[in-house]
Amino acid sequence: MRPVVPSTKSPEISREAGYAMALMGLIMIPLMAFVALATDVGAWYAEATKIQRAADAAALAGVVWMPDITQAESVARDVARRNGYVDTGTADSRYTIEVIEISGQAQQLAVRITDHDAPIYFAELFIDNMEIARQAISEYVLPVPMGSPKNHIGTGDLIGGNPEGYWLAINGFCSASENGDARASRFSRNYRNSGGWGNEICPDAASTANPQLPMADSPGRNAGHTPWSYNPQFDGEDTYEYYVEIPDVAGTGLTTQEYEIYILDPSHQNAGYELSGWTTYNQTQIVHLRAADGTPLDDSDNPDFDQCGELSPGPERNTGTKQFLPDTNYNNSTVLGVNDWYRFCTIPIGSPTGRYILSMSPLIGEITAVQVNFYALLAKVKGAGDICDTRTTAADYTADCPGVYAKEYLGIMADAGSTAEFFLAEITNQHEGKELRITLFDSGERGDWIEILDPNGNRVSFDWRILDDPLNVYRTNRLDATVQRTIYPGEWDIGSNQTYRFNDRYVELTIDLPPSFETAYGAGGSRWWKVRYKFFGDATDRTTWSVAVIGDPVRLVE
Repeated sequence: MRPVVPSTKSPEISREAGYAMALMGLIMIPLMAFVALATDVGAWYAEATKIQRAADAAALAGVVWMPDITQAESVARDVARRNGYVDTGTADSRYTIEVIEISGQAQQLAVRITDHDAPIYFAELFIDNMEIARQAISEYVLPVPMGSPKNHIGTGDLIGGNPEGYWLAINGFCSASENGDARASRFSRNYRNSGGWGNEICPDAASTANPQLPMADSPGRNAGHTPWSYNPQFDGEDTYEYYVEIPDVAGTGLTTQEYEIYILDPSHQNAGYELSGWTTYNQTQIVHLRAADGTPLDDSDNPDFDQCGELSPGPERNTGTKQFLPDTNYNNSTVLGVNDWYRFCTIPIGSPTGRYILSMSPLIGEITAVQVNFYALLAKVKGAGDICDTRTTAADYTADCPGVYAKEYLGIMADAGSTAEFFLAEITNQHEGKELRITLFDSGERGDWIEILDPNGNRVSFDWRILDDPLNVYRTNRLDATVQRTIYPGEWDIGSNQTYRFNDRYVELTIDLPPSFETAYGAGGSRWWKVRYKFFGDATDRTTWSVAVIGDPVRLVE
């Protein structure tokens, strides 16, 4: 018989038997809820990322059609659909897609995608529904306006008291590119042996029919000199493009107006008021006008404007193009006190507002066109004064003032005294923190230096390089043009101009724009930058400028 061993368990422990199991059961419920939520939250996060990407893509695709909100919405919805999000338009649609036109921001578009029934895997015991919404706002930035904040550009010294100091210029088809035209000159180094303007030959009059025609018409050409070549930047169609911006006066209290576009001496028949000492050089010019449309960012689809009353009936009227022939008097108007203007187009009431595109081009294959045509452009309200300004801070600002400025390239003949300042480009707040890139071709001849001035009138520092010497980058606040260029062995001797430092060369300047324009330049006001030239005497300089802000023109802002 075994002895009885007394129990060592206390009465309290005995009464707590099973407590751990009960506690565990109670804890498991919230633990399972947390695990379920954690799993579903991860899925919702992934779904939100997909929705955001679809909204971003839809906003970026749609905004390029603004301010045509109908087309912008159609494109945005199509892109959302291709990314898996379809708004059926019914009450039970899982997805809602909202395409929102932002008030006062014609270049912005918002797209909001909402998933009203996001998947629920484990959390359906605790919630009935999950809604996820994401929004994107995109905008596009238009090309930088160049050359003029006013309703005229390239008027030289015609405006008393406030001359622009340069003429618009386009060289002839057979003028050598080292004469300063990076776009209209078909050839380079196509001088006869004596060199200089007016002594070029046209080695390939057909241009496309026989591109390998040798330079036969060059008597006395010295052996070992570099023969002519094609200018790789030649663009014979819509060579220099300008915007004529017709404002939308709705809401300003002004009535819709007729606008007129004038060209000063389009075929260069008269030159007495232009540059003293220059001979008249007639050459054919082709002027083409395209209408404004609903897609300001895309210029490729702008239709020909065939409503100009001044264009002749027939083919010219139907294409918006007029060919100005040499030795023909096209002058029919007096503007700025000069009677050598041609009223190219009257834009009727009811025509589209926005950016009309006017281009000036050479006649391809014109073998006698070896010089330069100086001209100017002006647009105004029919019956109004000749001069106005698009800047609200200007004394002659009017809400219906049309803007006239270069689109991408500005071909000019600088015609000024020993020091002159020229409007370069308008840089707006949209470009804060970006990089401004200025390209000067064949610039600074007979000059001391070139400076870039910010909207406050202060010269800025910049990096610069000669594009055919890309490894050497220099930092300065004044581009020295006095250094003479070395003529390398075998290089074509085209006269004294060859020794100028930037002759026939592209010089690229880059400027870091401040992160806050308001801090740097104050609230509102002008945002126009300028070029300041210092010559060693009264001089002229035929050159081609280009300005761009580096960065994607279509971007997300939210």
